[in-house]
Amino acid sequence: MKVNDILKSRWGYDQTNIQFYQVIKATPKTATVREIAVEQVSKDNGWTGKATPVLNHFIDSPIRKKIHAYSNEEFLKLSSYEYARPWNGTPVNYSTYA
Repeated sequence: MKVNDILKSRWGYDQTNIQFYQVIKATPKTATVREIAVEQVSKDNGWTGKATPVLNHFIDSPIRKKIHAYSNEEFLKLSSYEYARPWNGTPVNYSTYA
């Protein structure tokens, strides 16, 4: 991971929450990220759509986490239910209610 990389997390039970994080500092073993704003790029109906991150539009305090790796992909474990993985640059599906 390197500075300005964007990570995404998708989580939820009755809905799919999307959050994006921007790496603001990185070492070989840790990354410090900040949550950034989400832009709704399409709305499929009243409950679903696609979203992308808004670079440098920080909405939360820095979080420093250990970098984990699985199958050659680095990720951060942000909580017991939320993992942040590299964003591939395409809009991400979300839902607001199942």
